Formats: sequence, structure tokens, C-alpha cells
Amino acid sequence: MIATRKAHFGTVDAAARSVPLVLATDTPVERSGYVEQLDMSPQGVDLSRGDLPLIESHNASAVNIGVVRDIRLDGNKLRGVAVFGNSTRATELLADVQNGIVSGVSIGYRLLDEGRPTQLRDGRSALRFRFQPYEVSLVSIPADTEAGFFRAQPDATPSHTPPLKKAVMTYDTRNTAADILAIAKGLPNGGTALAMDAIQRGLTVEEFQREALSLLASKPVPTADTGDASRHAPPVEVGFTRLRTAEDFRSHYGARADHRDRGLTMVDFLRGAARMKTSEQAMRALSVGVGSAGGFAVPTILMPGILAALTPASALLTAGASILPLEGPGKTFTIAGVDTLPTAAWRNENAQVADSEPTFREISLTPRSLSFIVKISRELLADGVGVDAAINQTIAQAIAKEIDRAGLRGSGTAPEPRGLRNISGVHAVTNGTNGASLTSFANLFSATEAILAADGGMPTAAIMSPRSRVKMGAFADSTGQPMRVPSMLEGVNFVTSSQIPNNLVTGSSSDTTEMFLGDFAHFMFGMREQLTIQVLEELYADYGQIAFVVHARLDVAVTNPKRFALVTGIRP
Repeated sequence: MIATRKAHFGTVDAAARSVPLVLATDTPVERSGYVEQLDMSPQGVDLSRGDLPLIESHNASAVNIGVVRDIRLDGNKLRGVAVFGNSTRATELLADVQNGIVSGVSIGYRLLDEGRPTQLRDGRSALRFRFQPYEVSLVSIPADTEAGFFRAQPDATPSHTPPLKKAVMTYDTRNTAADILAIAKGLPNGGTALAMDAIQRGLTVEEFQREALSLLASKPVPTADTGDASRHAPPVEVGFTRLRTAEDFRSHYGARADHRDRGLTMVDFLRGAARMKTSEQAMRALSVGVGSAGGFAVPTILMPGILAALTPASALLTAGASILPLEGPGKTFTIAGVDTLPTAAWRNENAQVADSEPTFREISLTPRSLSFIVKISRELLADGVGVDAAINQTIAQAIAKEIDRAGLRGSGTAPEPRGLRNISGVHAVTNGTNGASLTSFANLFSATEAILAADGGMPTAAIMSPRSRVKMGAFADSTGQPMRVPSMLEGVNFVTSSQIPNNLVTGSSSDTTEMFLGDFAHFMFGMREQLTIQVLEELYADYGQIAFVVHARLDVAVTNPKRFALVTGIRP
């Protein structure tokens, strides 16, 4: 999306068919719902496009009437020289500029970040953006009243002020920038940012190549997302940005959201996807959010609403598990997990250090596809009150129900993730050959002992079926009085999940269930950044309904299985 604002010219050089130009300043401009200020620092302006086209009224489909060269920073101004071509139209417009008839100039530019809050001198709050100029246009009515043709300029001639070396992007250096950007395309995540920084610092291609080689030596190459799980390149290493609370989700996704999506709601987004009347923000989001496999990527700004509703609906997230957003390209990702603690030993002077077992291990995450259908009547989608919250709740609860089942009991056989029950290293606590009834807290103490004996730390939560939780609530002493939770277990959060069955077979018993104990801060779901939604307009059209297929991609990761225990064979 290209934004525009007023620019202005200086004195025309008729012989050279040129005129000095101020492309942009840091003058604050009112936008829809916020104040925009362009960052006029060397790091704030991306000049990698080199010479810019001079066109009419931002009409990018027409042939340009000239070019803008010698673009450079001068304090809080971005300056250049507009050179008019020899076409009839260019000659006409140059004469009109010289005679003061055409006095409006505007630049088209692209914002490069989400904006950083800043305080203006007049006390207003604004967002300061990095930006990249794309074109310069002659216009009839520019928006910025602070600029225009023939305005007083303390330094109208480019030669009076030497260009700042780090910000210059003239015709002579354009190819260098293109070469740097071409090299950056082959780098892991962050290559483009590195290229932009190198261009602003005035590095040569050779200097950038050295930096690129250094980057490649320190980062793994991402797995190509070819759809063939049997062909694996080195996995992408994932940083720990773990999210669990509503505030976590707002902070993470808010920093990545497009400011132009502010005010967008899920119901507006779905109306637009179903080709119904909707908001301008929804139409913009739909135009740029087409997924690679079809459907529409849910805008980043809507993700906190879904995930905030997901937390209380999921037993695992309630118990302390978190979501790890998986960013960047790749089919497989890795995180570091603790396998065994190192064994420390005393030694004499000059004696050899005792060998120790490996401390860390790699945990591989391969996000699996989870899909479901949400149906809604056309009338409710178009006119319903409170539909937005209801849709968020519906999507969240559908996801929560299945990630609890797979996270606790998933088989690990594709396409299902491997759940806690089937992860190697989790402690096992049994109740005999045929199981036994839950009559006391003995099972919880046995599981806690197994975890503590392995230096796993005190459990923070226990997830069980509703039947087991009710049975524990009914514990009574010999006098019939309700039994208190023992002090050692008072810090354990008892959480229920309907995804834990009560009809498991243990020996000759077919009515048993199980319980999971542990520190669930070491349990996480690796999830692709955004959900995808596809529209099924015809499938339920005879019922006056629209169906939406929701796609999520997740996998399970446990950083230290020895912090968890599984209790099996629990009878009624």
C-alpha cells in the first residue's frame, strides 16, 4: 500500500530541464485515527530504489514524464532533483511549473514498520515510521499545506549542501543496492533487514558479502516448504517467544499488526470473505491476505481476540502451557530442550574434569494441519448483534478441544501430533494390574515423588477427567468430613478436560481413566503465526448458510519430559 504526501520544488533550471525538489519532511500529517511522522534519520529512509519516476497524479500505469535524481537527506528533509523528459507532455508541464500554474507535488511512499510512539512539540502523540519513497507526482490539490512549488528554502541548490554519505542513493549507486538486495534474498530470516542496513551504511557489494557469509555461518538454513515431509533441510531454530495470557497475545500480535487494520473485526472480515457489504479495513486485509494454499490469512490484528478466548477454553493452557509462534519460512523448526542435568564432580588440581551426559537435546516441531467448519446463516452474519465475540469463542473452543486431546493423548502418527502420554521420558505411575479406585491423594503424591526424584521440580498443575475431579472433591475422612488438600499439594492447580476418557482398558477393567501432573510451563504448542479461513458459499446455500473452513497449524513440544508424570488405571 502506497501512502502520499505533499512535496515541493525550488527554482527551475530551464536549460537542464530540472528543478530542485524536497520530496518529504518530518512534518506530522493527520491520518485516519493517528498522526504520522516520517523518520528522517539515515536509518529511517530506504533509498534502495534509486532514481524515482516523476509522474502525474500518482498514475503508475502511465509513462513517466521525468525522473528524480540525486536523492539525499538534508537535516529533516529528503531532497532531490526532478528532471523533466523531452516529451510534449513533459515540456508542457515544465512550462506550467515555471509559470506557477502547476504548484502541487506529492510523493508516494511505503511505510516499512508499525511506527514508534513519539511526542510532538505541540504535545500531540504521533507514530514515527521508517519509509521508502516510490514515486513523485504532479497533483492539483496536495494534502500537505506545509509544502509547495517555489517555497522559501534556505538551501534550494543541491550542491550547496553535500549529501549525507549514509543516506545517498543516486543513479550511480542504484545497481550496488540492487546487487545487495539480490544477495539478501538467499539469506535466512533477517536478510532483507541486513541489506537495508548495509545500503544505508553505504557498504559495497564486497563488504555486504562478507557480512552475509558471517550471517550464514551463524544461522541454520530454513527448510524449504515443499510439502514433501521426507526431504528435510536443516530445521529453523526458533526463539522463545512464548504466549499464554491475553496480554501476551495483544503485545506480540499488536507489534506486528498493520496500523491500517485498526478497527477491523472478525465479523467484518468474514463478511468481506463472503462477498457481503463490509468495512474498508476488511477489504484491504482481504486484498493482501490470500494464503499460499488458498483462503484468506486471518489479519494479525484479529489473532489476539481468538487466542485470548482460547486460553480459558483449553485445559493445557489453563494449566500453564503456552503458544510458541513459529515465524518465517520452513516446514520443520527446532527448539532446545533439557534431556539430563550434567553431573558435577569434585576434582584435584590438574585432574581431568569428569565426563557428563549430554545436557541439551533438539526438539523438532512440524506444524500439523488442524481444520474444521463453522456454519452461520447469512442473516446472522449480516445483521446479528454480538456475532464477533461469538465467532471468536466458537473458533477458540473448537481449537481448544482438539489441541487438549492431541496435546495430552496424541499418537504422534501423522497427521496427529505426539501428545504428553506418548512422549519418552514422562514418568509412569500405575494402579495395579486392573487399576484401582481413587480414594485419596496417594496417586498425586506418587507422581510428585517421581518428578522430584528426577530433579523435575514441584508440579504446578494436574489435568484429569471431570469424573476424577469430582471424586477428589468428595474425599472424606473417617468421620465423613470433607478432606482438605494436603499442604504439599496446595499449589497444584487441579484442571479438568473432557478429552480424557473414562473408558480406557487396564487389565480386566474397561472403565479406567488417567491423570497428568507436571510443570506445564515446559509444555508448549508451536503454532504458525496466523489462521487461514476459506469460504464455502455453495455447500450449505440451500439452507441459507455460509460455511467457513478454519485452518490452523500446530505441533506439541515438551522441553523436559522428566518434569511430568502420567497416572494410569484410575477406576471410579
